[in-house]
Amino acid sequence: MARDEQIDIVMRIFTPRFITSGVPLADFQEATEGMERWEDWLPRWSARAAIHEALGHEALAAGHGYRVFLVSFMKGNYEYGEYNSLSKLPNVKMAQFGLRQLTDPNKTKPEEREQAELALKTAREVIMSGDYDLVVMDEINVALGYDLIGLEEVIKLIKDKPPHVELILTGRYADTRLLELADLVTEMVNVKHPFDKQIDARKGIEY
Repeated sequence: MARDEQIDIVMRIFTPRFITSGVPLADFQEATEGMERWEDWLPRWSARAAIHEALGHEALAAGHGYRVFLVSFMKGNYEYGEYNSLSKLPNVKMAQFGLRQLTDPNKTKPEEREQAELALKTAREVIMSGDYDLVVMDEINVALGYDLIGLEEVIKLIKDKPPHVELILTGRYADTRLLELADLVTEMVNVKHPFDKQIDARKGIEY
């Protein structure tokens, strides 16, 4: 499958089961401070995120009483409206990892790798516990693409998971081996976005 690297990937595995957001401009500039070309991160930051697709599945599952867990990679401690909503549901739990800045793939930091590894460790514990019906690993594909975590570990997790647990993986740079494992793969293409006109992300709409 030919893929533009700026396309979000949503994946979903059903049976052995898994699925491969914007914030205010000021926060984005803070997060990219010190980068040589912060403009290069605009498409990843401003495009309608694949996580919104995944969150729809979370709401659907939770509405039927299923137990849901969201593990966010590389998301820092930003406030997201969708997370606030989901946190009010008794059968949805969340864990957010990462620094309060975007990662420069050419200059990754030890603490960024540490956060990504902690997120993966948490995801493994949650999945293997069998206590949840749906586990979302948000931006895990980006963490893999930036070499913050190992691909073999993720593949093993997918193969080892309990049969009843469904997984959703989101983010760009999805590895071909993950796409082959998935039962459902969705590409989200940014055709048009207000950010193209320098319109800032709006609270309650984009984040």
